[in-house]
Amino acid sequence: MKNLSQNWFIDGLIDTEYKQYVLLAYLQEVEKVFSKYMLFPVYDELQSHQRTLSDYKKKKELMKNNFPQVLKEIDLKNHNLIYKSQIIEDTFLKTVDEIVEWSMPQINKFVDEGNKIYSNIHENIEIEPVGLMPFNLSVGFLLLPDRKTKKIKVFNYSVTLYANSYGVKEVHTRYITSFNHTIINTPEKIKTELILHPKHKFMEIPVVPATFFVLTNYYYPVESSLLPVVKNKLLEKIEGK
Repeated sequence: MKNLSQNWFIDGLIDTEYKQYVLLAYLQEVEKVFSKYMLFPVYDELQSHQRTLSDYKKKKELMKNNFPQVLKEIDLKNHNLIYKSQIIEDTFLKTVDEIVEWSMPQINKFVDEGNKIYSNIHENIEIEPVGLMPFNLSVGFLLLPDRKTKKIKVFNYSVTLYANSYGVKEVHTRYITSFNHTIINTPEKIKTELILHPKHKFMEIPVVPATFFVLTNYYYPVESSLLPVVKNKLLEKIEGK
């Protein structure tokens, strides 16, 4: 689907009805994607748009409060002095404000929908350790069943040493290989094969690598939904949250 620019509400033609049309067209595409339980990267984009509009409102209010004000009237009944800002807002700013005020509830609704999908996936997956586990869990293997292809996808994972700009660490993954999802290919057997076959040129890992297997009774798109949520849940498990 086509992305929506972060500055969509102030770029190009500044007209309330036109911008409403632009946003609604984008959100219709979001709705189609969410209906397929495809969460990322759309979910992140929506939250980014939500933050952008919220930041605009906060900065606008801060500017208004810090701008010189003049006395408008005296409220004798309540013993108050009523001031008004000296900011003269032109048609452009007023229209942008209208667009922002209308858009925020629309975007918030879809962020809430994304939250529900994320929570549903998070609640319906379990991450179990496979075999003997080392003391260091920050590097290892992640075994992820793909119900659509009937494969178990294997990823190297590593946890970042430092937190990102949002104050949280991240889990990076690299796809390695896949195994047929059969009774014979148990998580323990796959782990053993991974350890005994250095020809795959896996990233440097301990002699006994941390290995986790993902359990779920439902099908979720791997790249756009399951893997991103699994990475977050894996981090929670490793960090002991």
